[in-house]
Amino acid sequence: MSHHILVAMEMAASSEAALDFALDEYPDATITVLHVLESGDPLDLFAKPEPTEYIIPDCDYDLTDELLPDAGRFERGQCKIAEKVFDHACQIADGYGKEIELAVESGKTANEISEYAATHTVDQIVIGDRNYRGVSRVLFGNIATSIGRRTSIPVTIIS
Repeated sequence: MSHHILVAMEMAASSEAALDFALDEYPDATITVLHVLESGDPLDLFAKPEPTEYIIPDCDYDLTDELLPDAGRFERGQCKIAEKVFDHACQIADGYGKEIELAVESGKTANEISEYAATHTVDQIVIGDRNYRGVSRVLFGNIATSIGRRTSIPVTIIS
């Protein structure tokens, strides 16, 4: 029976370590690398789902296109990051002589990883832990722990 391993990945050393772990520990498994594009404000300070919904204050001068939020620019930036993540993941997998599947979702990271795992018959989730400290932990939380709370699928956290 073939296992399906989901590796949540971003541009971080811990994500690279998570993929290395999965490729090394599960050489015969199907491995899917999932990258989640954060939608809207990453800090969720405005509680708006899309950058185009941010409030622009009234001002006495003309607003140019450069000053207005551009959802397309935000989305293109997120897509470029995803491309880099996937290129890097494929390079790592090539080093193991292994092919991987690639997937991208958009939304809140912990929610999307949990939902993807539940709907794609995933047997194990492997994720790198960024080990945020202090104020960063309050702002960003611990995604790996959040995933563990949201799913009954086993989660391996790689530091």
